[in-house]
Amino acid sequence: MTTSWTIEQHPSYLLVIVKGDVGNQPVSEAINASRDLMRIAREEGIAKLILDMSQTTGQRSFIKRFQTIAGMAREQIRHVMLGGSLLRTAMVMNEEEIERASFTETAAENRSIRFKLCKNIGEAKLWLDVD
Repeated sequence: MTTSWTIEQHPSYLLVIVKGDVGNQPVSEAINASRDLMRIAREEGIAKLILDMSQTTGQRSFIKRFQTIAGMAREQIRHVMLGGSLLRTAMVMNEEEIERASFTETAAENRSIRFKLCKNIGEAKLWLDVD
């Protein structure tokens, strides 16, 4: 099964609903998707994203998580250089996956990405301070 993305634009944030098997998704595909999201955010003047990963299957390996965050950090720099705002991203996952992915949050912070793992959309909205 491939990975699919649905983007819902809200006045102050983008909600991205991800479905499919992320465990087998190439890192380059995830980085390309983040580039596309950043382009949309830049065009719309939005600096807050919610990535809802709660409907995905599969698990990314530790190294794939690290490579994805490193790629997203490079894209964030590119995004800002092209005139975009520094993004703030909340990723929604189930609790079990959050425990496995906690390193992702640390790796993102170490690369100046404002990123938080959340248990549900409500928690993500609260952290982003959006309605």
